[in-house]
Amino acid sequence: MKIPYSDYQKEKIFKFLVDYTDEYKRIYEIGNRYPDISLTLLGNAFSNAVFENKDMLNITHIYNALKNTKTVYDDAKRKGIVEFKNIFKDIIEEENAILD
Repeated sequence: MKIPYSDYQKEKIFKFLVDYTDEYKRIYEIGNRYPDISLTLLGNAFSNAVFENKDMLNITHIYNALKNTKTVYDDAKRKGIVEFKNIFKDIIEEENAILD
């Protein structure tokens, strides 16, 4: 499985995942566990790709992992999804991804 993006784009994706789960840390006050939640989201994105028999991760797989997670509160999830679409607008357009 490969992530087909530049190092800069990968770094942006990873930073977004950590920021996305930061709300979890604030609410539960357990700073030592929230990076695990970020890695779980990334793992879920890879699982989405494997389920579709893809050998490359794409922005839709990441989006679906964010949208379907149960470890982020709904209000933080809604806000994060809007932010995700804004931050990664260029990748979404380049891949012609349809995110509902």
